Amino acid sequence: MAFEGGLRSYLAADGAVAAVAESLWAFRVPETAPHPSVLVRRISTGREYAHDGPVGWAEVRTQIDCSAEDPDDARRLGNAVRRAVSGYSGAMGSSVVRGLLVADERDLFEESGEGRGLHRVSMDITGFVRETP
Repeated sequence: MAFEGGLRSYLAADGAVAAVAESLWAFRVPETAPHPSVLVRRISTGREYAHDGPVGWAEVRTQIDCSAEDPDDARRLGNAVRRAVSGYSGAMGSSVVRGLLVADERDLFEESGEGRGLHRVSMDITGFVRETP
């Protein structure tokens, strides 16, 4: 399982996240998805190299979006996700994580018409991940 799949499974198993999130997704959230929801997607990957080639570690930047119709629910979910990932190191699915850091966090609103929309807490997570073949 790739790092993102392990991260989604880890978040789904976290009691505080599961208490708020109705659904967890990869890459995109379907329009009919229940909210509050969590979206996990990889933004970039930088790999470490030595003179003789790759060393097997990657710096993975992942965006996690916590969306809800109510801004308080989005914030509650964002706080739960941040607490779950910030400073984590250890196994995550089949990946070994040397450390997860919350690099950036922002509040957003996506209007869907007639004054309705989704409030979103979006954060970028930097993870130092051991890549397996």
